[in-house]
Amino acid sequence: MGVYRSLDGGTTWMKIKTSSTYSWAGRNDLAIDPITPSNLYAALNGAGVFKTNDGGDTWTQLNTPPSVIPTNFVEGTIAVAPSSPNVVYLAALDGDPGDPATRAGLYRSSDFGSTWALQTHNFAFDPAEPLRCCFGDMVVDPLDPTIVYFSHFYRLLKSVDSGVTLTPIPQNHPDQQSFAIQLVAPGGTRRLWAGNDGGLEKVTLANPGDMPTISDWTEIRKLPVTEFYDLAVARNNPNLVFGATQDNGVNRYTGTLDWNLSNVCGDATGVVIDPQDPNSIYARCNGGGFDESVDGGETWHGASSGLDTTNAQWEAQTAAFPGSAKTLYAGGDRVQRSAVNKAAGILQHYFTANDLAIPTGSTINQWVYIPSSTPPREIMLQFRTTDASFEHRAYWGENVIQWGTDGTPSRRFMGPIPSQRDRWIKLSVNTSALSGVDIGGRSINGLAYILQDGAINWDHTALEASGVENVWVEDGLPSGGIAYSSPPDSWTWDTGRKYSGTQSHRTTSGLAWTPISGVLQPGNGLTAVAVSSTNEKRIYAAFGYPGSGYGAYMFRTDNGGASWHAITSPAPGEFITSMAVDPTDDNVVYITLGGNGVSHVWKTIDKGVTWVDKGFLQPGVPLPDAPYNDIAISPVDRNRIVIVNGIGDVFESLNGGGTWSAAGDLSTLPNTIISGVALENGVDLTVSTYGRGMWRLPGSQP
Repeated sequence: MGVYRSLDGGTTWMKIKTSSTYSWAGRNDLAIDPITPSNLYAALNGAGVFKTNDGGDTWTQLNTPPSVIPTNFVEGTIAVAPSSPNVVYLAALDGDPGDPATRAGLYRSSDFGSTWALQTHNFAFDPAEPLRCCFGDMVVDPLDPTIVYFSHFYRLLKSVDSGVTLTPIPQNHPDQQSFAIQLVAPGGTRRLWAGNDGGLEKVTLANPGDMPTISDWTEIRKLPVTEFYDLAVARNNPNLVFGATQDNGVNRYTGTLDWNLSNVCGDATGVVIDPQDPNSIYARCNGGGFDESVDGGETWHGASSGLDTTNAQWEAQTAAFPGSAKTLYAGGDRVQRSAVNKAAGILQHYFTANDLAIPTGSTINQWVYIPSSTPPREIMLQFRTTDASFEHRAYWGENVIQWGTDGTPSRRFMGPIPSQRDRWIKLSVNTSALSGVDIGGRSINGLAYILQDGAINWDHTALEASGVENVWVEDGLPSGGIAYSSPPDSWTWDTGRKYSGTQSHRTTSGLAWTPISGVLQPGNGLTAVAVSSTNEKRIYAAFGYPGSGYGAYMFRTDNGGASWHAITSPAPGEFITSMAVDPTDDNVVYITLGGNGVSHVWKTIDKGVTWVDKGFLQPGVPLPDAPYNDIAISPVDRNRIVIVNGIGDVFESLNGGGTWSAAGDLSTLPNTIISGVALENGVDLTVSTYGRGMWRLPGSQP
């Protein structure tokens, strides 16, 4: 890393200043004097702050004593005022241990960098992580050197007093990566452009000192700059594509360029379409958990029940068994398998109107019928203030639904459900400890109420009612005296008032996950997993050290996880980024590797006992040396394999990896990371990129 210079319009480059490689910060920045372009300033990661007056031939370090700039400079960003080039601003992070609140500072020079003054330490960072990366851009107003903008991972900041005070500018997205100011005639109107993980936004300021509100910003749509981690194409339907994105959830393509964005996961790092049900979509979130849609991506809910995400990688492969619905394989430090959640069919009762107001200090009672055939696992009574500013949930049962913090006014575990069956029980909540609680909105009875569909086997342990606070068992029935076989249409409370306008709604409750392995490689997390298309009991898995890009520990089970066999990796120490099992012979497996300096594609025909190097375009000519991110096998031609890498390449083999050739004209693809590939029945070859959207090669499917 460092400063590079081109003297021929960018055709060739030469490094003219080197930076260090600090362990976690990688931000370098360069500023050019607009009046005298031979004067440049460089903020170099781990090396320091430098200036050249001769276009880069010689450099002078600026963060040496007695300068106030930290001598142990970690990272920063630097800018020259266009209207007054003598004014230079620098945001810097001190690498020395100390008070986190003072390690980051904004500095200003008024004499071309000769001397500096500290303006502020207050960057208004998240107090929980005051030093989290990354510095973005420092931009000075084109006409007023006292107005400066500073973009950071968390927000965009503005100062109108030469950096002494930094004020956060409200925006639609928190991760600020780039920023620019445009002068718009007449009268020096400014247009601000902010680039972030959400895309591009703009706002126009009539006066340079104005502070825009969040509603003033306009998001620029249809820019092909989405950072996709993964994609999924519906079988036999090329017009249904889902993409997992950096900080923009799951995006859906339905045949036009107007993609639909689902605000799910935040960072969605993987996406799978259920092979049996194209309306069921699963999104892997950055922490290793899952969300699920059962209506083709219109609505989403959590799908991580039972899932252990210890040592989960930020980005990891998810496998789906094609022979059954809702059968996924994923995990953290162990392999886990999903199945239909036996709590599917949650019954919720929504109340469209109510005339019940409970004064603070009174007791709220709710009646619930407990059948012996399908007893509830947990019961939740939810209510909120009439202005919706406070929501309270009371729980009875196994205390496994973690919505809120137990013991706080917003969430209280009231005790177990009595063991008596075929009885009504009265659930009571005293509001004396709650501030201004009125019943309002709705009462939800979910994992919680009576689940009336299917066989439900929870290994339920009998619970005694004696001594349990706030739970009563009644031999009689609620007011009205009707023995209900299903939930009543309206609820009667001890005040004699009722909710009205009851609507029943049944929905799924996500996936239920079960570990099918122990911790196979302590301290490591799953990076890739693949399952046989013909035998659900054969599964391959790879693990690596979280976040490091190192480690290739491979395992195989032939009995659904009852036992696992270690497989020697063909390239120990290199991350296995993806696996693919031959659809007709599950002894045949392909893997791709990240990193550099090794062969990146390998094949086994004996379930991992031996490996053959398939990283050659043709004999003696290796594939380009770059991380390879994904692999796909044609489901209609087992010899057709497609691989993608981190430098914009898509290669295709028609002979089982014997030789490779470019899949189409690669010059028509952007020169960026290709993150994923899909090759489904009747669908053209589709790839996702990290930063330049999604692309398709028409007519590529034989």
